Amino acid sequence: MRLTRTLSTLLLGTTLVLSGCTSVPVQQDYNPQHSFKEIKALSWLPLDNPKAAEMQRFEQQEPLTSQRIRTAIIHQLDAQAIRLTPNGSQGYISYHLESQKQLIPDPMDVRIGIGHYGRFGGFMFNTPPNMVEEKTWTLIIDIHRASGEVIWRGSADSYALQGETPQESQRIITDLVQAILKQFPPQ
Repeated sequence: MRLTRTLSTLLLGTTLVLSGCTSVPVQQDYNPQHSFKEIKALSWLPLDNPKAAEMQRFEQQEPLTSQRIRTAIIHQLDAQAIRLTPNGSQGYISYHLESQKQLIPDPMDVRIGIGHYGRFGGFMFNTPPNMVEEKTWTLIIDIHRASGEVIWRGSADSYALQGETPQESQRIITDLVQAILKQFPPQ
């Protein structure tokens, strides 16, 4: 099982490198009635807000990944000239992760065949593909009004949030956060 997962990860990585895939597909939704140009400072959504429960639960379950996400958000907001302040006078920011398990065909398939030579025939035996359970992560970043109402949401999917090293894990998360927050403010 572990060998199959390692081979699947290696195959996926090789495919992405060979295809030249450098961008992360991002989805966004927002309230078109809101003027986003005025937002120059945000705060973390207060923990007493009911919508912060998902973020708080994740921070308790995965403290290192959570810290990497927070660090990436802070750096990206700074790069976009949006300050992170202790009071949410212009709005709040929050994030949460959703995971989805799906079955995909294992790229390693078993086929047995016997060829033929001259007057001798053969047969082929094909097994149904083994199914491998893959987990897909969706990182969702929300921007809230000062009242707590969500006015912008960006999300991106990833098959992995953790790399072989902490530095690789930070790079994966930073790429996701950058791809999402580059869509903010919406044009």
